[in-house]
Amino acid sequence: MTSKDEVCSNCGNKGVIAYYYLGLQNKVKNWFRDENMCNKMLSHWNEREHWLGVEQSWPIKKEMWDGERWNELQWFWDPNKTWVIPCRCEHCGIPIPAKHLIESQDAVTAGKKLVECPECLESFEHSLKTTNGSPINIALIGHWDGWQAFSSSTRSCGSLEVSIANMKKADRSHTSEVYVVGFVPLSSTPKLPETYDPFLQPLMEDICEGFINGFEVRLPQEPNMKRVRVLLLCWSGDHPGQCEVGKLLNQGKCACRRCKLVGQHLPMNESNNHMYYGDNRIHYRHKWESRDISLMLTDLYDVEAESRISVRKRMSSEKVFERAVKGYTKTASNCRGVEKTFALAESRREFLKPYSTQEIGEQGKINMKVGIASSIETARMAVFRNDVPSQSFLLGAMDNMTLLERDERIKVAHTLNVPLQKIPQFSFSSKKCFLPDKGYEGTVCSSGESVVVMLEQNEIVMKLDKFLSVKDNTESYKLLAKGYLFCNVYTDNGQTVKHFWSGFTYVESNPERVPHFCTADNILRKVIIYSSSDDTSNSVSTVVEYQRHQEKLPFDIIVPIYPEQGDMLLVQGAEVGDVWYGYARNVDYARRTVDVHFFVESPRMPNTFIRETIGHAAKNVVPWNSLLGIADGFWPSPSHWRKAV
Repeated sequence: MTSKDEVCSNCGNKGVIAYYYLGLQNKVKNWFRDENMCNKMLSHWNEREHWLGVEQSWPIKKEMWDGERWNELQWFWDPNKTWVIPCRCEHCGIPIPAKHLIESQDAVTAGKKLVECPECLESFEHSLKTTNGSPINIALIGHWDGWQAFSSSTRSCGSLEVSIANMKKADRSHTSEVYVVGFVPLSSTPKLPETYDPFLQPLMEDICEGFINGFEVRLPQEPNMKRVRVLLLCWSGDHPGQCEVGKLLNQGKCACRRCKLVGQHLPMNESNNHMYYGDNRIHYRHKWESRDISLMLTDLYDVEAESRISVRKRMSSEKVFERAVKGYTKTASNCRGVEKTFALAESRREFLKPYSTQEIGEQGKINMKVGIASSIETARMAVFRNDVPSQSFLLGAMDNMTLLERDERIKVAHTLNVPLQKIPQFSFSSKKCFLPDKGYEGTVCSSGESVVVMLEQNEIVMKLDKFLSVKDNTESYKLLAKGYLFCNVYTDNGQTVKHFWSGFTYVESNPERVPHFCTADNILRKVIIYSSSDDTSNSVSTVVEYQRHQEKLPFDIIVPIYPEQGDMLLVQGAEVGDVWYGYARNVDYARRTVDVHFFVESPRMPNTFIRETIGHAAKNVVPWNSLLGIADGFWPSPSHWRKAV
């Protein structure tokens, strides 16, 4: 729509849709106001020995600069590299890459290139400009997410977000390092592939401006302005978000760009807009045919050879793969103006962010020596500011003291490996403890919860009672956890009893009455003690732990196969591990069955199989669900089949 009186071709309504775009240039300037933020954005440069000048990416990807794409773009940050700056078409405004500018023919004017726009096919003169890489240049990670502002599904919103790829993974994954560039009122937009183009355009304009011309910023303690360039390294999102931004919304017929995977609608449900990709068995055996660019060379040559601009535009815009496009319009409810509220709140948060992280005292009290913080926000801020990168904290009041009995002092002295006289009678205590290196953004363990701890090189389940901060013989404080251990359930041969399918261990439902102590660093992960359904006396419980290391499954995964006539099939026998060999005489694809003749190993020739029985009664009908796989072998004669060894 170009005016308020014009009617939208999709929804039929008049007017314009308010879009609250926060802008990228102001964000970049705001990022460089904070010295701590500048240090985080230089994390990639502090580890430049790991990627600068390296020809290949690292096989193990721990940070963004270990990847292949970062390796290809390392000139963007290398001060010793000089590269040509792209430009934008003077007629249509699309960005034109530097390679296209360099390969363009020389213009009549000296020192200029005659550039032909690959989009509008118009020509213009351009002078090549060069620049050097800079360590302060920024790589962004884009993200799109749609969500419901209220409980009603008719009032949906969307947010375009960016994060800084220059940061370490631990800093970049923090929720405060995700920045919203725009709030999209999804309830006012139709569900069409081109719906999000007007909302993405301002961000693309800022990225083009940030890469070609850069943004002028002022660094802390720097008198002169610096020019910072910005590029979009990658785009992320969940599957619906990627379909929306990638123009696959309700039209993903050709879901893969590398193979000829084509979806289809279910014929019995015409109102369903979803695409389905069936026949997985046959496509697992016979892979999808890959797309070959050489098959399109004839069409590409015709486009290049065409001199008429109008015909050339039409030929170059033709689509090879058609997509079924359907959309519908949702009626907005009376809950209006939420995008404006969200945009103002986000702008306020980003502007005040450098000031809110200058002093920890604004968030709460903290005692680094004793290891106590008044709140989890205070402890987390101290950790992620790199003041104390791996220190745990008790949470709560700093005047909460507890008396240690003699037996408890003996156990504490044994845990810390110090003499008994060095352990004081009083210690700081709390019901909660913050562990920064466990889980995402740290983990808070509380009294009454169950955890797995490391005691004497063994993993044992403990029910937490409280946490202590005890002074040792070095005049420093150590954080300890007091709790009660659960005894494992063992078999007759001394093996730990585990659930067959999940691998979860069994423990006695009631913990021991004698308390035990361990350091807070020895807490490995949280678990849930769940009453076992296999035990009627409720004396055995299951240790449910989803944060454990991945273990080997107690069974082999069977991939469904697509049988064909002439295959030697592996058929599940009567017992577990009993595999029969059956020759496929005929396959019924409608009923998903196969007619087989069973073969047995010859007693005179090892690894050679012959027919088990002869005649019409030898035919057996086997369902596809009983097939384990396709045997590997060959036929040395028409009546003998030899297994490959």
